[in-house]
Amino acid sequence: MSNNENGQGSSVGLFLVNYRVGNGMPGGVQLNLSLLVNTPDQKVTGVGHLGQSTNPPLSEYSQIKGDYSYMCTMNSCNILVVATGEGPSPILVHGVPMMVTNLKLRMSLEEDWQSGTAVFEYLRNGKWEKVGPVPVNVAEDQVGNSAQLADAVKNANSEAVS
Repeated sequence: MSNNENGQGSSVGLFLVNYRVGNGMPGGVQLNLSLLVNTPDQKVTGVGHLGQSTNPPLSEYSQIKGDYSYMCTMNSCNILVVATGEGPSPILVHGVPMMVTNLKLRMSLEEDWQSGTAVFEYLRNGKWEKVGPVPVNVAEDQVGNSAQLADAVKNANSEAVS
């Protein structure tokens, strides 16, 4: 969704993008992300689901919050997403689960926002488990959204340089 109609230009918008983070190996840890990217503030928010089909199976949800930055070298440009996730803990206060940090994510995406690599850590039984680097791929139905997002971010960064 772009806000061209309000005169702010194509660099303003909110874009929904879904990613699969993991190597896709049977029994491997898979992180599915549904992120809302806010280009004016360079923020990401959303939901993450961490799954693994081992015994006992892993199925954890996280509320994701973070930032992204646009980085260019002489050869290429990439997007760095740094985010954390919070999920409910077994600790109850007045019958309500307390939220705790249960996910730490660093994701380097190609300039088109469609693929890249990630390293993440998740909290399991009170201990941090590290995964990565693993591939990141945009969900097939989100290719159009990621293309619009890539254009918006490129335009915002070229306007900032001029």
